[in-house]
Amino acid sequence: MDARDLRLLVVDDSDSMRRMMRSVLSRLGIGHIDEARDGVEGLELFRTVRYELVVTDLSMPNLNGMELLEAIRQTPGREMTPVLMVSGHLTERILREALDLRVDGFLAKPFGEALLVEKVTRLLLTSMRRKVTEVATTDSEVGLMGGVPPQEFT
Repeated sequence: MDARDLRLLVVDDSDSMRRMMRSVLSRLGIGHIDEARDGVEGLELFRTVRYELVVTDLSMPNLNGMELLEAIRQTPGREMTPVLMVSGHLTERILREALDLRVDGFLAKPFGEALLVEKVTRLLLTSMRRKVTEVATTDSEVGLMGGVPPQEFT
């Protein structure tokens, strides 16, 4: 998949954080980056657009990052969308709760551009590998892959 075709959602109540993340992600060549100021706005966008990745702040008004993550995990057909959570307030309890909701990654604020690039790239690659494996598994089940085991495509 071409990076220009990827759709990412950045959810953060800080204008400067959203701008910084958008700038970094744009330089990666990602073609479609939507922004939301809080979890409510983020969830509305998530329900109408298919995203390859959601990057969300933890502490936001109206609907926080944990509540957004929970809503994403309860959305049929999109529950496996990778979610990267960023926060300046990561505690062991918060980490445990997010892991229970199957968060895909964490970034502790403040973070540098290189770390954001590394995390986003890793999550996107993992997601694409999972999709290829799912397609190969489905295809081999109906005989479209000529009996080639799905693991050979990962």
